[in-house]
Amino acid sequence: MEVKCLPRIYMQCGQIRLDIIFVLVLITGPAEEVCIVGHSIVHWAGNWAARSPAGEHLGLAQAAEISWLGKRGMRWNQLRPTIWRRIRVQGPPNALILQLGENDLTEQKAVDLILSMKASLEFLHDSFPDMAILWSDLLQRSSWRGTRSPRGGGEGPQESHHSHWETSAARGPTISHHISFRNEDLFRADGVHLSNAGTERWLVSIKAAIGKWLEPGRS
Repeated sequence: MEVKCLPRIYMQCGQIRLDIIFVLVLITGPAEEVCIVGHSIVHWAGNWAARSPAGEHLGLAQAAEISWLGKRGMRWNQLRPTIWRRIRVQGPPNALILQLGENDLTEQKAVDLILSMKASLEFLHDSFPDMAILWSDLLQRSSWRGTRSPRGGGEGPQESHHSHWETSAARGPTISHHISFRNEDLFRADGVHLSNAGTERWLVSIKAAIGKWLEPGRS
């Protein structure tokens, strides 16, 4: 049994910094496997993380091995086959983080998407009861492709997110990124994809959520 100290990225005064702050992680065996699945946000964040000083495991390599399954343009109905391909080769991860659903919001009614989310999550819980599922908030956008009102579209995901969690059987914590479509600096010019600053903020939230999940005594 061994205690390790890991560097931690954190936010201070709106700035993202890597500082000499340490968190204690109790090492009792192999690193936990964490799989992050989603659309372009995951794709670009995984690339960004791999090039960063912390690396693809976000500086948590001694406690968590992180794999990135990012598919640009991914829709919710692609979730199950994507996960199954991964599980057939590597087995189920200890934790699954989902950033998915935004691309579906302009293509189907919110209630239909909520029902589809609920069915998929219940299926995953039943099939892999020991796999934790962490839900990453549906992100706002300053421009929603297929809608007439970017401003209205920006607020829509949060409403759908809350409705989803009121009706779903999903377990585990939610990950809030505090990324508002009103903050243009967090988005690229297209209003859809995150800028470097937005990606860094997203990664800070993801790392914090993984760190909390790794704490002893988690449910």
